[in-house]
Amino acid sequence: MLFAPGFITPQSHSGICNPDLYRQNTNKMKMKKRIIAASVAIASFTTPAFAAPRFTDSSPTNWAYGALQNLAERYGCAVGYPDGTFRGSNPTARYESVALMSACIDRVYDTLSQADRRIADEARAAIAVTNARVSALEDTATRKAVGVGNYVGAGINLNRQGVSSDTYSNNRTIAGGTLQGRFPVTEVYGTTISARPYVNFAAGPDSQIGSAFGVLGTVDVSLTGRSIGGTYVSGTNLYLGAGGQWALTNDGQANYQTSIGQGSQFVFVAGVERAFTPSLVGFADLKFPTQENGVAGTAYAPVGTVSLGFKF
Repeated sequence: MLFAPGFITPQSHSGICNPDLYRQNTNKMKMKKRIIAASVAIASFTTPAFAAPRFTDSSPTNWAYGALQNLAERYGCAVGYPDGTFRGSNPTARYESVALMSACIDRVYDTLSQADRRIADEARAAIAVTNARVSALEDTATRKAVGVGNYVGAGINLNRQGVSSDTYSNNRTIAGGTLQGRFPVTEVYGTTISARPYVNFAAGPDSQIGSAFGVLGTVDVSLTGRSIGGTYVSGTNLYLGAGGQWALTNDGQANYQTSIGQGSQFVFVAGVERAFTPSLVGFADLKFPTQENGVAGTAYAPVGTVSLGFKF
């Protein structure tokens, strides 16, 4: 015989195994099936996913009850028969095992897919916020680069001198220096209201250096510009306004300069400014003082200013 003695009975011609060995193997297979049945449930999908089913034939005293509840509550793949029973002691067919495993794998996959979608949604939201912040920063940088903006500059001014000397008479034109800034305050009907502080310097015939401080309020009208990030940015402005000027030195020949004056006075201004580079602005204006300062012919002898400013 080809088989070991005792393994095949004389009935081997009919294909029947030794009854004792067959019974032992059958019992082992049943135990394995019961372990599988205690871990997962029959996939009839009669209860909603993630709802803990109440099986009439299962109680907390059962040794596999915890595993059954875990599959039901956590993964939603442990369901029973339509009559509400689980039948955990019954042998499990191979088809049932395949159905059970497929149901649980699908449920775990769906759970992971939901987590992936949630992570992707959160990532997209964070990216959108970051993009908005980056765009805002880029728009701010672009507005600063192409717009006139805030600046402080230095330049020269030309004014009329109202005092004579041994070598010349009054009413001649002389040069001085100026420091001037621009600070936008608010927007009104498409124009910008700006504050423009300045300090003028000029020397009299006796070489005395005189100075005056002034503040102008101007209406700035855009001549060229473009919209950046929904905000219009002006690259060239015409500005008109008025303000006050106060002499910082008195009782000297320097006070006979129209850019200095004596005491305090009103001043009118008209000018133009343009952004040349992301950091430089050029501006020129005429200031009209209201004091004569010894200058014959007019009390409003203009003071011309040409300057280069640095944006900040």
